[in-house]
Amino acid sequence: MKHEVLKFEGVQIEDYLYGGLRDATFSLYRSEAVVIAGLLDSGLVTLTRILGGEMGAFQKGRVFVNGRSFSQLTSEDLNKEGVAVIGRRARLSGNITFLDNIRMLNRQGGLWGIIQNTSYNEDAAMLINLMQLKFDEGEQRPYEQVKREILAAFSTGIRIMVFTNMADYCSNEDFMELNEILKFLKEHGVTLVMTVFNEDLWYYTEVADRCLVVRKGIVTMTIRKGENSLFCEEDVRHVVMGRRFPARTLKSGSADSQTGERCKAALAFGKSGEVISFQKGQIAGIYDENLEIPFTLEPFIQMMNREMKLLIDGSPVAVKSPKELAGKGIAVIPNVSADQMIFRNLSPVENVAFFAQHRLGNRFLYRGRVSRYLFRQIVERYSILKHCAMLENRRDCFGLSEEEVFELMVAKWLAANPFFVILFPSPGNEDIKRTERFRDLQRELAEQGKTVLLISNDYDRLEQDCNEIYTF
Repeated sequence: MKHEVLKFEGVQIEDYLYGGLRDATFSLYRSEAVVIAGLLDSGLVTLTRILGGEMGAFQKGRVFVNGRSFSQLTSEDLNKEGVAVIGRRARLSGNITFLDNIRMLNRQGGLWGIIQNTSYNEDAAMLINLMQLKFDEGEQRPYEQVKREILAAFSTGIRIMVFTNMADYCSNEDFMELNEILKFLKEHGVTLVMTVFNEDLWYYTEVADRCLVVRKGIVTMTIRKGENSLFCEEDVRHVVMGRRFPARTLKSGSADSQTGERCKAALAFGKSGEVISFQKGQIAGIYDENLEIPFTLEPFIQMMNREMKLLIDGSPVAVKSPKELAGKGIAVIPNVSADQMIFRNLSPVENVAFFAQHRLGNRFLYRGRVSRYLFRQIVERYSILKHCAMLENRRDCFGLSEEEVFELMVAKWLAANPFFVILFPSPGNEDIKRTERFRDLQRELAEQGKTVLLISNDYDRLEQDCNEIYTF
């Protein structure tokens, strides 16, 4: 019969930096190794901080440690219950030697006293031998410090160890040794918890018994090993996204206004040349975990020429400038840095007409009547541009609000009458009003038969907005 040592039961706690927990419920058992995986704002960091005694009282729920119920966990409570977080070096003082650290923590006469006088004598000696640990007090590599933390925790009776951010301390070779140490700890009754982001899950494939996935503050699934002693890649893709392209997720989301007609633009990816085609009226998404936010057009153009290739009617198109993209019917609308797309010394009407030169002809660019007609047409067509209507008679763009600059930048791209619109929404912690305006824009564009592509490092955002998601 399994012996439960740790249980989260409906835990809810606010953490604005890392997503918090909404209804975290799971159990851990003695001598079990469990990976808990998730994205940065999934609640994973919050969960780790709870196990480190760094969070306040829960809004809801309880945590049970060795059968004792807690509505808040302090570092003192965790020490008493035999729980330690490895990787933060918090248990060892830098002002005294390692042996003195052990002596202070154990209060039984130091390391050699532990080996002679406690029930862990033989086990501690075996662990020291396995680690090939040296007790000199010179400069130590981060991984050597981790091993010292493990020995200190084990020799002082810690029986639940939480490992966090091990990739910051360990090389690939170190992980091979660390896995052997973790196996030893499992065999000697220690429960292991490894919190990981993205690809770090694969470091624990050998030792982990199962993987819990945290999303939006909830433990959404349990992944168990297959016959080959590996976690199923299809399941893990919810966590390890983008590392094994082409990965494709089809879903029926809120954007279901596809026409069934094929869009003449497509994208080819990387060395594989995998081509993704789109439909008119579709809102698709590409997840790129390495995408930097805030996003400007310069790195996008670099990405288009290096990692992705734009195809129009099956032929590759070199991308050199935003104006060239607009002339080919492609709009690129970032959610930040909109100011870079605006000429402050030109009027709003002239700004909007700038990308429409292929429609108007260069000789009409600064002809007021034609440009004003185009401006009014764009503003009336899209409800998101309601603030732009008030800018028609301005002579320049100095002193505009952030919202007005954003809408003017959107109008500038739409004036070119694009058939393919690429949006870069920023992460889920952005301004709520900006998020809703982006969604209104997505919906309006799709309803008009344009193809909309969202590129983001926020998978949850894409899942809410897109009916087809590709991981990159």
